[in-house]
Amino acid sequence: IETLAKGVFIEGNSSEQFIALFDHPDPDVREAAALAFARCWAANMGMAEPRAEGAELTRRREFMENFWASADKPTILKALLEVISASVETGGSEFNDGDYQVLYLLSGFPGQETQRAETIAWVANHHPSDDMRRAAVFFLVNRDFPRDIGDEVLASRAHDPSRQVRFEAFIQRMQRIF
Repeated sequence: IETLAKGVFIEGNSSEQFIALFDHPDPDVREAAALAFARCWAANMGMAEPRAEGAELTRRREFMENFWASADKPTILKALLEVISASVETGGSEFNDGDYQVLYLLSGFPGQETQRAETIAWVANHHPSDDMRRAAVFFLVNRDFPRDIGDEVLASRAHDPSRQVRFEAFIQRMQRIF
């Protein structure tokens, strides 16, 4: 699945076979597809290896745009939510690059703004990892999501058990004021 994803997003291969994995009956296959996609998304945005720059980065972003043109966004969103839900249920309190990359992908893919915002808000309010909750607060406020959802999360995270999360919520509230 990882090789298939790299072929689509790094080499520009056809995405039909990869897109079908997000609706596969086996949850392990859907999870593997979601994680592979999140890793490639992060790499294409310059956040992970194999890192791209200049013309290569532009080419990879074109492959990503072509993918989104044919992708079934609700099905992909569902698979990403399954990965994040599993992380919360298993008590993923340790920072996990895969979980973070899925959160990063949720924050940036086109369309489904309200559904993605609600998912990220849920992560901000329920994930056992302080780092994931803090990142979710940041992404929710700094992306183009409905403001009311972000405001609700900022208010709730003012009482988060983690000082890091409370501080992130405070910073984001101050930035909204100014």
